[in-house]
Amino acid sequence: NKIDLVPGDELLSLRKRVAAPGSRTALFTSALKPSTLEPLRSELRDRIRARLQRVSVELPAAEGKALAALYEEGEVLSRSQGGQTVTVIAKASPALIGRLRSRSGVRVTECE
Repeated sequence: NKIDLVPGDELLSLRKRVAAPGSRTALFTSALKPSTLEPLRSELRDRIRARLQRVSVELPAAEGKALAALYEEGEVLSRSQGGQTVTVIAKASPALIGRLRSRSGVRVTECE
């Protein structure tokens, strides 16, 4: 943050160091320049998505809260319903998967 306070020549030098092979990813942001925050948001989204696990979730159609949690906190890839059972293929965080597994009548299996 506060990259707007770094003088131009120092900023150029810093950008070169960060671009060097073996350097860690760095994002230059400034709260005064909202346009610099979008790359940060994008990087955070990508890192969170990379940690999501692909799962198959079978749950009773009446389990509205569990289904809503999948849509709100995960990434639903497909959904089908057979009778009173809903099957969802989704990407979900380990925390969400744990909460789903603790619910009665909900079955979660890992997908490849």
